[in-house]
Amino acid sequence: MAGWNVAASNRSARFILGKTVTADISSTFRKQLPGKGVCFVNYGKVRADENDSAITEKQAFVIGTHGPVSVFTGEVVAVVKTPDKREYWVVGPKNSVYYEPDLRFLVSGYIDGVEDKDEIVFVSFNEKSCGAVLFTLIDGKRYYILIRNMSGHVGFPKGHVELGEDENMTALREIYEETGVNAKLIKGFRESYNYLINGYVRKEAVYYTAPFNPDDVKMDIMEISEYKLATYEEAMKLLNYPHDRSILRRANDFISGYLAAKAEDGVDLM
Repeated sequence: MAGWNVAASNRSARFILGKTVTADISSTFRKQLPGKGVCFVNYGKVRADENDSAITEKQAFVIGTHGPVSVFTGEVVAVVKTPDKREYWVVGPKNSVYYEPDLRFLVSGYIDGVEDKDEIVFVSFNEKSCGAVLFTLIDGKRYYILIRNMSGHVGFPKGHVELGEDENMTALREIYEETGVNAKLIKGFRESYNYLINGYVRKEAVYYTAPFNPDDVKMDIMEISEYKLATYEEAMKLLNYPHDRSILRRANDFISGYLAAKAEDGVDLM
């Protein structure tokens, strides 16, 4: 699959994503989207707009309809580019949220002339990552896993949602892929924050929390350059971004209450 950095470098998408357009439809397909049921994929062209030179008769896929349509007005939720530089727009209902894996599954099969569909680049209006704040007790003291990825960002294990996954599934898979830990998420904690990538892609980061055994940790050196077990105070100094520090603060409070309740019940957490 084309890397996110490649997709994000497409500057033209900045001026296209979120635009309201009208498309005339010439054909419709039905496709079974894993975990979400039957979806309709409509193909056609975006009408030209004399008041907006960025809107031309671009080839477009319309998704999110309840059946075949002949004309559809919505917003551009993704810009798609083929290796030979053809461009398509994906249009959905206003304020709808679609992520790259679903969009790729729905429309890439209908783009002709590309032998390796993974070479098609999708720049999506929305992105989501899920992960967890992992903690353990060593000699009665609480520690958290912090990871430094190849970009230098220090944070918690997390990654992008894949096709057919819900948030929990993504978090558990990413925890395992990045740390080797088969985690069990604690019910009752879910925190998230939103931010912009490159000033125009809307990203949501979702976090859960889970205990882990330090003996189970096996980092994936292809994704992670370094990891550290840190106390709460150490972690607050090491985390790069205020959002992550806020997540840790809330997780730490939640875990304190969780451990206290377990202690009262006489349950050995670890």
